[in-house]
Amino acid sequence: MTDDLVGESYRMDNLRALMRGVQPDRNGWQTRPCILKLIFEPDNPVDPRAVAGFIDGSHVGYVAASETGWYHRHRHSTVLKWGWPFPAVINGREDTYGVKFARETLDIE
Repeated sequence: MTDDLVGESYRMDNLRALMRGVQPDRNGWQTRPCILKLIFEPDNPVDPRAVAGFIDGSHVGYVAASETGWYHRHRHSTVLKWGWPFPAVINGREDTYGVKFARETLDIE
């Protein structure tokens, strides 16, 4: 199963920086495989169940509020300390990017 982050439009500068140097294909699309780390934000003033997404230390969006329940049910103590890594892809064109990621977790050990 794949999920999309939300709120990327508020962090487009971070995504543009992450995509700098990625060559577009013949249709103008840029794609970059990466590792997305999910970080739980219990102190988030808007939503204490918020789950933020980071790539290479840059905040790039959030898991949709309607999907955070699954992540809260499946997290464990290592996740709370270091973040939860997921295989992901940044893709887009013309300076507008989005992030898709797979719920298949990576080995955290």
